[in-house]
Order: sequence, then C-alpha cells, then structure tokens
Amino acid sequence: MTGSTQRKFAFVTVAAIMLSAHATPASADFFGLGWRSASTAAQDCFDAVNKDAELQPIIERLSLLKTPSLSQLSDVSLPADSDVALVQKLSDKRAPCRAKMLAATDEYHPALSSTYEVRFFEQDLVYVELLKRRITIGDATRRLQESYLAFSNRYNRYSEKMEARQRQQVVEQLQELADGFTSGKYSGTPPPNSPGGQTQYTCRWIGPTLYCDPY
Repeated sequence: MTGSTQRKFAFVTVAAIMLSAHATPASADFFGLGWRSASTAAQDCFDAVNKDAELQPIIERLSLLKTPSLSQLSDVSLPADSDVALVQKLSDKRAPCRAKMLAATDEYHPALSSTYEVRFFEQDLVYVELLKRRITIGDATRRLQESYLAFSNRYNRYSEKMEARQRQQVVEQLQELADGFTSGKYSGTPPPNSPGGQTQYTCRWIGPTLYCDPY
C-alpha cells in the first residue's frame, strides 16, 4: 500500500468517527442505519402489498410497478366493478405502509416528508376518481405515472443534496483534524508522512474519492 493510499484511508477513518459524534442526526443518517432500517421496513410493507395475488389484476392494469405501455395509456375504458373493488383494497392495504414511511421521514428527514405526502395525496386523488368512475383507466395510468416521475425527481434532488452535504462535512472534519495535528491541538501520532506533525494538509474530493495532501 502506498503512502498516499495510507494517508487517504487513515484520515477517512478518523473523520468518520468525528462525524458520528458531531453531525446532526438528520444530516448524518440519510445513508445511516436508522434511516435505512425504518425506510426498509416501510418499503418491505409496500413490496408485500405489491405481491398480493388478489391485487395483481389492478396493479397490472394500472401499470403500478413498471412503465406503462402505449396501449395502457390509451385505454378509454372506465373501471369495472371488479376494478373499483380492487382499488379500494389496494388503498386500504397500503395505508399502514404509508404510515411507516411517513414516520420514518418525520424522524430522520422531516424535509422529505412533504415529498411523500404529495405523492400519497396525488395517488388518492386518482383512486377517488376511479372509485367514482369519473376517469378512464388510461387517464388514471397516465396521472399515476406522472406523479411517480415527479416524486422520483424530488426524492433524487433531496438525496443528492444530502450526499453533497455529507461529503462537505467529511472534508471539513478532515481539514480540522489535519490542522489540529499541525497546531498540536491533538496529541498522539501525527498524520502519515508528516514528521513531527508539522506538515500541513488540504483535503478535496476527486470524483468519489477523498484525498488529503501535504502542502
């Protein structure tokens, strides 16, 4: 292992420990165990509903799990009695899953809660129209797909923002660590390749990799 590689991994390890102690819960946990556990439990609930054999006819007809085809988007038929019954069952069975997801966002990422609330509200508006037979299957499919794409865009923007924030926190903590060794603030072994702890370091991201170099 080269000296530069050793320096990179040593600094990242110590900075990760510092981040766990000082970062705020929301910003530190977007990719952490708490959020992953809570959001996975909610997603597992949704997955179980999506695999429910009784609901497959309406899930497939509205193309809820895949990109709709042209024939599905142009379906001008109104929902049949069987469709209406299954839409109601789908809504009822997904309700506990929604509650789990909102509880997870409220605890770990309150700023993300509105993204899910809007998504669920838009779904409900379509479901109501289907229950009252006021829109065609094709219109419902289109509106649900548009809602999903808008939701995905909002979620991805939030995720990218949180990732960028975490990356910046790592840089700042590593820089603080390097400055601390240089100034004598931290006791113990100085950073690799810095005899006496007097070499100064600057840290930066290059692609997905963080580098800390002497200058």
